[in-house]
Amino acid sequence: MKIIFSRKGFDSSAGGFPSPIFPDGTLFPIPIPDKRTSVSYSDLTFSYKGDSIQKILNDLTGKKIFSRKERSCDYESVKFKCHLDPMIVENFQLMAFGQEGKAASHLLNQKVGKGDIFLFFGWFRKVVKENGKWRYDKDSLDLHVIWGFMEVEEMIVLNKKNVKSIIVKYPFLEKHPHLEVKRKHPNILFLSKIGKKFKFQKRLVLTDTKDTKNYKGRSFWRLPRCFNQPQTFSYLKSEKFTIDGSDVVIETPGRGQEFVLSLENVGMIDKEEILSFIGCLIK
Repeated sequence: MKIIFSRKGFDSSAGGFPSPIFPDGTLFPIPIPDKRTSVSYSDLTFSYKGDSIQKILNDLTGKKIFSRKERSCDYESVKFKCHLDPMIVENFQLMAFGQEGKAASHLLNQKVGKGDIFLFFGWFRKVVKENGKWRYDKDSLDLHVIWGFMEVEEMIVLNKKNVKSIIVKYPFLEKHPHLEVKRKHPNILFLSKIGKKFKFQKRLVLTDTKDTKNYKGRSFWRLPRCFNQPQTFSYLKSEKFTIDGSDVVIETPGRGQEFVLSLENVGMIDKEEILSFIGCLIK
């Protein structure tokens, strides 16, 4: 079994703003820009207490977006397209997540497949509404937060021959960005057995906030000591793991899509503690 920490949603180079943590703990991971898809930010149906996500994003970003460089973006306009992935199909209780190119090769090399668990995390910050306008809470920190998970039921390597048959079988995935648009090779799709989104809770925060006066940034994570597995965590270097009492602090790279922890290579005691921790996260 493998646990995959998977970065999804706006980041510093794709989007350029934190996703919002609303006052009641609701999390909305903002999908990254993707001009090749047919899905626009204006198509997103989320709303919060009467405000559309388009109005909220226009307030928070000042109608801007970053995709290699800063540009204007009216989130209410059909002109601005997004990469809606993972795609959550609530009517069918399904999540579908794709990856391409080097990132897909990494997951294939790690033999990620049925029964493995993706923990989707992203860059979040608390937001507040004042005088009818949304803004980031100036007293809040930038955080990496786990906003959802999926257990893999099926992994499909996509190609010219099978895309149409997959859409016939799963017509609600027709506009999934890894089916709709030709992607780098390899292009893979994971379908969930189970999956869901979370509301904000402290246990979902990856960022080290134990001592906020010495906050080092969202990419410094604090996890239980059982995650001190530098030899089995992909893309994380041994020297970036620091033991602190019953915890381990991990300096994660600013870039990197997935960090894979293979439990096949973890000692029995640590494995049981990791599975217990994950169980508490996703319950």
